[in-house]
Formats: sequence, C-alpha cells, structure tokens
Amino acid sequence: MTYIPATHLTITDWSNIDWEQRRYEIAKVMLSAVFESKDSYGYRITLKEAATEAVSYADALIGELKKTK
Repeated sequence: MTYIPATHLTITDWSNIDWEQRRYEIAKVMLSAVFESKDSYGYRITLKEAATEAVSYADALIGELKKTK
C-alpha cells in the first residue's frame, strides 16, 4: 500500500462518494484529536462530549467538501 497525499488527487465522480463512510472516517480520527487536545489543556471532557464534537467537525468538513465540487 502506498500513501498518496490528498492534494495529488482529483475527485471526478462526486455522485459516487459514500459520504456516510467519509463521515465515519473523519469522526474517528477527530475523536482522538478532540479528546487529546482538551486533556492537554487540563480540561476534562467526557468521551460522549468528545464524540459529539468529533461528529460536528466531520459534518463541517463534509459540508465544505461538498461545496467545492
């Protein structure tokens, strides 16, 4: 498997994107980022709060991506 930076890709088939799968993948990555960043500032956040925030980030990113097509 080879890593290809997203900046080198061009989406040509916008109608065939599985947005729910993308949402899941983004939220999964953001969950650890949100949970870790809040804890590093000494602020305690529950996992439920972190999950809600991660999904919000995923929704915002997908909204922006859909605008660029």
